[in-house]
Amino acid sequence: MASSTIHRPFVSVAHRNRMSEVQGSEIVMQTGCIRLLVIALLAGSAVPAWARGPWRASGANTSGWALMTPEERIAHQARVRSFTDYDACEAYRSQHHALMAERAQQQGVSLNHGARDFCAHLRPTGKD
Repeated sequence: MASSTIHRPFVSVAHRNRMSEVQGSEIVMQTGCIRLLVIALLAGSAVPAWARGPWRASGANTSGWALMTPEERIAHQARVRSFTDYDACEAYRSQHHALMAERAQQQGVSLNHGARDFCAHLRPTGKD
């Protein structure tokens, strides 16, 4: 008896329905996970800059970044983070800028100017 029919075991209607329910619940779980991931990513991007951690010095925000050694960069960043008084911060900023301008002149390069005044947050507000 040569038959080209493939014999498949009998699957009941109840079993097929149950398989559909399981597959449907897996899809719902995956969709729910994707939604949670999207919400988490959106919430993470809405964090204000001050909550993202301490200020980090870089070539984009520090005058003379390229003129400093790695050790000087670390020390500069630590010093900037330590200020609690505007006048002391501003004095250091001015001194640092003068030093970097001198190095730039000695090396025959132009000094990049930091995009941000790192002392601005210490400026008195006049709310006393």
